[in-house]
Amino acid sequence: MNETLIQELGDALYEALIQGLVIDPLTERYPEMTIVDAYRVQQQMNARRIAAGETIIGKKIGVTSQAVMNMLGVNQPDFGLLTDRMVYNEGDAIPMQSLIQPRAEGEIAFVLKKDLCDRCRCPCGDRRCHGVFRDRRQSHPRLEDQDSRHGC
Repeated sequence: MNETLIQELGDALYEALIQGLVIDPLTERYPEMTIVDAYRVQQQMNARRIAAGETIIGKKIGVTSQAVMNMLGVNQPDFGLLTDRMVYNEGDAIPMQSLIQPRAEGEIAFVLKKDLCDRCRCPCGDRRCHGVFRDRRQSHPRLEDQDSRHGC
């Protein structure tokens, strides 16, 4: 995909986010989209979030079980950023108008002793995630809102 299309798609996802709109899955409109293209679109959307004042506070690894990978037809976990506006603490009200298709999912959040490197995503330098568990400072139960901008 060319850079102009990547930027347009990232901007479309960002606009859907801030306006609370549902859009068709990008892979339905662009079946040739690769995983590299998808992460470039994600980077564009994240750049818009940061430009609007959000602060990166962490990273997320999703689709980590083989059963979920099989269900979704993927062969690896996905990775993303967490920003300060994605977090609601105990007792905080979540504005319902900001949600489209909310679904709660239990998660485990890890607070690490040191940042993950961008190249390998693991503090020990290994491409596998076992170092994340070894180098954690704290673990916390969390609920993730699986809200989606994509129509089902």
